Amino acid sequence: MEEYDQLLVLRNAVHVRRGLAGQLATGLGSGFGSRTGSRTAAASGAGAASGAPAGAVDSGQRALLEASVARVAPRAAELVAWFYARLFATRPYLRGLFPADMADQHDRLLTALLALVADCDRRDVLGPRLARLGRDHRKYGVRTVHYAGVGETLVAALAHFSGTGWDPATEAAWLRLYTYAMTVMTEAADSADDEPPYWYATVVAHELRRPDLAVLGLRPAAPYRYTAGQYTTVESARLARLWKPYSLATRPESGNLLELHVRALEPGGLSEVLVHRTSVGDTLRLGPPLGDLTLPADPRAKLLLVAGGTGLAPIKALLQEAVRTREITVIRLLLAGRDRDDLYDLDALGELAARHRHVDVRPVVDVDPTALLDQVPDLAGHEIYVAGPPEMTRAVLTRLAELDVPPGQVHHDPDY
Repeated sequence: MEEYDQLLVLRNAVHVRRGLAGQLATGLGSGFGSRTGSRTAAASGAGAASGAPAGAVDSGQRALLEASVARVAPRAAELVAWFYARLFATRPYLRGLFPADMADQHDRLLTALLALVADCDRRDVLGPRLARLGRDHRKYGVRTVHYAGVGETLVAALAHFSGTGWDPATEAAWLRLYTYAMTVMTEAADSADDEPPYWYATVVAHELRRPDLAVLGLRPAAPYRYTAGQYTTVESARLARLWKPYSLATRPESGNLLELHVRALEPGGLSEVLVHRTSVGDTLRLGPPLGDLTLPADPRAKLLLVAGGTGLAPIKALLQEAVRTREITVIRLLLAGRDRDDLYDLDALGELAARHRHVDVRPVVDVDPTALLDQVPDLAGHEIYVAGPPEMTRAVLTRLAELDVPPGQVHHDPDY
């Protein structure tokens, strides 16, 4: 069919990096922008949206994509395994870009597909997210030439597991969405040519706060520019090509010194390596900063921070940034834990509160997450940030919704 044939033609020429967006615009009639746009537009994901409708797909195609996902959902694990088996069989040179243990990678592919479809008709949301992913994927060694083969294999997997539910219109919708994603990600990767794909960082501090939790101090070899509340991804030579996200617990301009809070929930993973098998002097690799859990440009006068477990890390960075923001005159931190041992950084927070009279740090131990907000009976006028274990985060967000707190005042990890 026409769209599929056009994508195969593009695959043969995809190594011509500078001509990619123009070929897509000509071949698919999608209205996607060209590389003659500004670097700023490419970096934000806006370059590929120029002159195009508000969504990467139209409303009819969104319905087809949602139906397609629902159709294959019962066999999602089989689909992902089939996808990677076929990808590595037909393109064995790609296997070296992935970790030896693919379990986490399977989960990430499913999450990425669901997120792609969820916002497929909102370029304002999807474009910037894809741009960040495009810049981030450089750390894996991903090149433009790899994208078309991945897309071809993905479409084949979806078709295989859809059975008679697969038709030309569904295939065209997936091709359009994937081509948009490929365009934005490759443009963003090109726009970041003046930035390293990853940073080497030396472990300069390693403090075991609990048997399963450590606070690490890292010093990148080159300046690492980020915004308070963002996270990085980390790789250790002990688990090559396995990257995992960790929030940064420091504000920028801290002498290029970063702080990570890591809890080892199970043996054998990267967190266990960082907590129990990493020492001062070791070298780690960091990916580009990611995430939107940051202070707004025009914050409200009151700030409420709710943290639990290692969710304290981004909240601590926001707290450090907020005390330097004159517009914020009231800062409350609710620090939740099952017991006192969970409040592993309380001393540092107490010292910060002692230096800033408008900061109120309240430890809350052994309290039902749904009752946490009872500590602050009047939530009016607050910017509210929530970070912590999934069950706590969901409970607090549910309670905020029950209290009719406007969604625009609530900030949290998008996974919840």
